Amino acid sequence: MLKSKVPAYFLIISIVLTAGISYFAFRSTSQPSTGGPASALVSCPGAMEQIRLKDYELTHPLILTDVSQESAALGQIKEKISSYINQAKSSQQADEISVYFRRMNNGAWFTINPNSSYNPASMIKIVYLITYLKEAETNPSVMNKRIFFQNTFRQVISKTSLIFV
Repeated sequence: MLKSKVPAYFLIISIVLTAGISYFAFRSTSQPSTGGPASALVSCPGAMEQIRLKDYELTHPLILTDVSQESAALGQIKEKISSYINQAKSSQQADEISVYFRRMNNGAWFTINPNSSYNPASMIKIVYLITYLKEAETNPSVMNKRIFFQNTFRQVISKTSLIFV
């Protein structure tokens, strides 16, 4: 078999190093981490709706997953926002406020006053704002330009009235 002699201290050091590496490797894998997949399973909401592509015979790829119920875990932040809204209403800083909050990492969400209706003319400004900010991501100089809204809402439906000056 082995014809060369191995010094005893080399053999002992090798055994101790192997045992130490094995101990630390086993210890780190046996404890759940705070930010890895194990914690994602704990914070994953229960009731979810899934939309799958059904064009294939053997597979149905997942297209969209959405959480179907408000998250109880977001109760504290919902209460804080609700109290702020109530203060704003009582001090007559606002008439009606609605909130839709969604955590983008796990899909948890809640709403406050979701059935309120608003004038669409006011809401179209948000669409313009999102478009404008999206353009600014690729072209930051657009933020130095002024926007002029030429037409009223009735005319905006038939054609775009956004003009860059």
